Amino acid sequence: MWIYYISIICILIMILIYIVVKHKQERKRTGKMFEDAKGEMTAALEKQNENFNREIEKFYPKEVVIEALNKLKEEKNNTIIEYEQKIFDLNSYIKNIEARFRNFGEINTHKILTDLKKDLINRNKITSSQMRILSNVFVPFRANNGEVHSRQIDHLIIMNKGIYIIESKYWRGNIMYGLCKKHSMDFGFILDSLYPEINDTEEKTIVFIDSNSETNDREMKVVSYDDPAKQVKKTAWTLNQLLKEYNMNIFITPIIYFGHKEKKFKDFTETNSPQVFDNENDLCNFLESQLLNSTMDYSIEELEAINKIVEKVNYFPK
Repeated sequence: MWIYYISIICILIMILIYIVVKHKQERKRTGKMFEDAKGEMTAALEKQNENFNREIEKFYPKEVVIEALNKLKEEKNNTIIEYEQKIFDLNSYIKNIEARFRNFGEINTHKILTDLKKDLINRNKITSSQMRILSNVFVPFRANNGEVHSRQIDHLIIMNKGIYIIESKYWRGNIMYGLCKKHSMDFGFILDSLYPEINDTEEKTIVFIDSNSETNDREMKVVSYDDPAKQVKKTAWTLNQLLKEYNMNIFITPIIYFGHKEKKFKDFTETNSPQVFDNENDLCNFLESQLLNSTMDYSIEELEAINKIVEKVNYFPK
C-alpha cells in the first residue's frame, strides 16, 4: 500500500518540476521576445528620426539651422544691449533735463553767493568754514494727515553770524511785490478779477510782462504769483522744525532775491519779513553787514552739525 502512495508523490513531484521548468522557459522566451521587440522598436525609432532629420535637412540644412540659432542669440543679446542703452540714455536725458530746468535765477544767485564768499575770505572777513553755501536742497516734513512732503530751498547759507535761506525769483517785467487792495491804487481791478474773494490786506505779487509779437505790436501778459513771502517763510519755519528734532533751536532768516536784469521792481509790502532785494549789490551788502551787526555767533561745530543734518535728509553722496 505504501508503494502506491510513494508512486503518487513521485508523480506529483515530477509534475511540479515540469511546471517550474516550463514556467522558467516561458519567462525566458517572453523576456527574449520583449528584448527583441524593444530592440526592434529602438532601431525603428532611430531610423525614423534619421529619416525625419534627413527630410528636415532637405529644407533646413544643419548649417542653416545653426546659423539661424546663432542669429537669434545675437539678436537677443543686441536687444538686451539696446534696452540697457536706452535705459542709460533715458537716465542721462532725465539728468540733463533736471540740470536745464534748474532755472537761470538759481544758477546766477549761486554764482553771486560763491563769489561773495571768496571775496569775504580774501578780505579776511571770514574763514572758509564760517560760511557754507548749499543750493537746491529739500527739507522734509510730515503733514497733518501723516504724509511726508518736502519744501525746496533754492539756497541755504550757513554762516557764523546767522542762517539764511534765499528764494531766487528770475522774473522779467514790471514786478509789483506785496500788492494788496489796501494800496493797489489803479490796479485794484486786477486783484478783483484774479482774486474776487481776497481781503483788503492779503498780499499778492503781480508781474506785467511786455513782449513784441511777430507784427511788432506790443503785447502785455499779466502773471500772478500769489505771495512768495509766505512761501519762503513757510520754508524757513520747516527748516527750523527739522533742526529742533536734533535739539537745535536755530532762527532762520528768509530772503527773496529778484535777480532778472530786465525788470522794474516796486515793493508794496508793509511787512519786515522776509528780507527782499532786487539787485546783487544790496543782497551782498546785507549779508556782509550781518557779520558786523548780527548778535548770532555760531561755532564751527554748530555750523558743521547743521550742514550734516541737511546733507543727511538730502542723501548727499560722500
